[in-house]
Amino acid sequence: MHKLEITTPAAVQAALRHEGEHSPQSRFVHRLHCLLRVGTGRSCYEVAEVFGDDPRSVERWVREFQQHGIEGLREKSHTGRHATLADAQMRQLELALRNGPRELGYAVDLWNNQLLRAEILRRFGVTLSARHCQRLFKNLPPSHPQKTD
Repeated sequence: MHKLEITTPAAVQAALRHEGEHSPQSRFVHRLHCLLRVGTGRSCYEVAEVFGDDPRSVERWVREFQQHGIEGLREKSHTGRHATLADAQMRQLELALRNGPRELGYAVDLWNNQLLRAEILRRFGVTLSARHCQRLFKNLPPSHPQKTD
């Protein structure tokens, strides 16, 4: 039998990593797979290196499994601060930012944190810090002209 090889290993790794990061079920299966490797005698560091995880994460999954069994590997509900802008508002903002600020009545050509802050306040009545606006820029697709502050 011939040895099978993946012709684009980097692309395959990126696609699998993306799927694993965005699906709770995939993350659960990933943790199971890591634990199987640890169970066959591999160290948490070896497993982490193979799968591209932090060794402390693998150690945490082992502890969770030892304390809570399989259920310890499932995705936990995340408590924390809710998003300031709803998904629909973010989509609306993304569409608005595709135009330059001049098209929306501003006197400049490029978006910046302060201008984004003013536009969010005008559109949604929500006041955000300049730092929060910087994070929003980082998470928005790069389809808008932006000036770095």
